[in-house]
Amino acid sequence: VAGTADYTGLEAVTNFEIKKADSTISFNEGVSIGKEYNGEAVEITADDVTKTGSTNDVDFSWQQKEDDDWTDLTFAPVNAGSYRVIASVKEDRNFKGASATIEFAISQTTNEWTSELSIEDWTYGQKASTPTATAQYGDVTFTYSDKKDGTYTDTVPTDAGTWYVKASVAGNENYTGLDAVNKFNIGKANS
Repeated sequence: VAGTADYTGLEAVTNFEIKKADSTISFNEGVSIGKEYNGEAVEITADDVTKTGSTNDVDFSWQQKEDDDWTDLTFAPVNAGSYRVIASVKEDRNFKGASATIEFAISQTTNEWTSELSIEDWTYGQKASTPTATAQYGDVTFTYSDKKDGTYTDTVPTDAGTWYVKASVAGNENYTGLDAVNKFNIGKANS
């Protein structure tokens, strides 16, 4: 206040702080990222969350549950297991940061044949036919036996007779195993 003839001027200075306001972030209602294993990474985007406050972009980080502990991942998960994703926004000039977490699981899927087991008959002395089969997931191995419920080995039969081939895919935490059996014949050669 400026002074006049009747009084002297005064000046006062005080410190004050404008505190940052809170930001909020939450996953939108109905967002569900749990799924069955399909060989592809889980996807989530900023469109799956609602944020207020901070003008910074939403970042996502991933963690996998191992026993009772959470381990940081450097990527979105692909394999079966228990996980969580943390959506966060960093503070900016006027707003504090915020984060939200959602837990989810990727479950084992049921494997399927995409190409059924088949093998062509052949005649003794000729080149053996190669069996074919394709699974949605995993590598197919072929084994042989002289009985449908017999012991299967990887030795391709050469003697004339009725034989069985088994196509197998080992299961794992991501997908179930598969087995299929087909009968085939090695014909007697003409004398």
